[in-house]
Amino acid sequence: MLEFQQKRRIRKIMYSPVVLVILAFVAFIFVRAAWNVHLKEAESQTYLAQAQAQLGNLSAQQATLQQSVNALNTPQGKEAEIRSQYLMVKPGEQVAVIVDTASATNTATTTPNSGFWAKVAGFFHL
Repeated sequence: MLEFQQKRRIRKIMYSPVVLVILAFVAFIFVRAAWNVHLKEAESQTYLAQAQAQLGNLSAQQATLQQSVNALNTPQGKEAEIRSQYLMVKPGEQVAVIVDTASATNTATTTPNSGFWAKVAGFFHL
């Protein structure tokens, strides 16, 4: 009988409202901690995706730069870069300047008016 009374006392304590509130509070703390871990994991996945995209961009940029360096390591590449950067020519070569026909006709057709009324209009920007 004593054993039965001890079991009843233990059940009475375990199912008391105070113990149930404490257990609910502990469960709430565990659930909240698990939710925070889930949010951090989702955030880290976002950062990982951004880092991988940035790595892809940097890899493409590195490949482009490596091609430029490889081109500059050849004599033809050096010559082309010097010609484009400094507008240099080899001895015996001549530079040809190509003028757009639309801009050439516009500059040729505009002649300044030197009359009195033209000067007055120029003064008032008309």
